[in-house]
Amino acid sequence: MATCAHCDSTLPHEHLDVAAAVATRRRALAWGIGGRVALVAALAGALAALTAAPTTPPAVVVALAGAAAWAVATAAGVLAAGFAHRTGEGRLRRGAHASLVIGALVTGAVTPLAALAVALLLSPSDAPDPLAVAAWAGLGWLGAAAAAEIAGSVRLRGLLLRPGPAGERVRADAVRDARPGTSWFDGVARREARAIGGALLAAVVFTAWTAVLALVPAAVVVLVPLHVAGVALVARARIPSRAGASTARLQG
Repeated sequence: MATCAHCDSTLPHEHLDVAAAVATRRRALAWGIGGRVALVAALAGALAALTAAPTTPPAVVVALAGAAAWAVATAAGVLAAGFAHRTGEGRLRRGAHASLVIGALVTGAVTPLAALAVALLLSPSDAPDPLAVAAWAGLGWLGAAAAAEIAGSVRLRGLLLRPGPAGERVRADAVRDARPGTSWFDGVARREARAIGGALLAAVVFTAWTAVLALVPAAVVVLVPLHVAGVALVARARIPSRAGASTARLQG
């Protein structure tokens, strides 16, 4: 006699609601998009209010420089990860996530150098408020990171509804990540919240390095190994836990 209301099986099992899992993932991604937009907008408004006097150079220019610094650091990490993945021999083959670790470390090494470039170019010694310049550069860094994450989330939301192999793969990931008996916030939305927090922390660190290097440029020789060591600790704790993630988003 069948024990399941959905099929004729008499063995204990469960039926996965694919539509519910997809809806949960899309809702979480939408939450992440809104959270990133709200965070950047709120910080921009706060900075505009706190730095009423015009900065030198203008705030928009400084923010664009911070965004460019994020792009350079991230691109360096992506290229390093790609190279490590393609070679994949000898010492590079230490684990399934070796290329991601290498990419994160390269991004970590480039970040203080990018901060130094911003500090030297945009925070001259006669600047009225070098700390304000560093803050606007940090906001640009955060804005660029948020824009990249939003673009990825929008694409993933579309893939979840798209027929074909690509859509099937991301839907399978959504089903695998779904946990019966928990609310949508307890799953992927909580992960989105952690990602936003991590991006904010990275922007705060970049802001701090830019401010320090505007005052003491020679400190870069200390900040590069310090930042790499911090990234290594974070990568060691976080990257293995993402083995089953549907997408790997690299952030310095």
